Amino acid sequence: MRLGEVTSPLRAVIRCDETPHQALERMERIGTRHLPVVDDEKWVGMLSMRDLLRVELSDKGDEIKLLHEYIQQ
Repeated sequence: MRLGEVTSPLRAVIRCDETPHQALERMERIGTRHLPVVDDEKWVGMLSMRDLLRVELSDKGDEIKLLHEYIQQ
């Protein structure tokens, strides 16, 4: 059996120099939870929605910490 017979066709990729926000927009636009990551034409990994949520939560946590420190001054 060939791989193409049991996998979905590749609809989109994300480049290493693109942002998490761009990846999320692309995932939402094509309706997927995973994007292959490429550097030029070389496949370097797979990005998941879970990865993006971790980045978002980390950013929000840092923001909350800074706001909390500001309020305590």
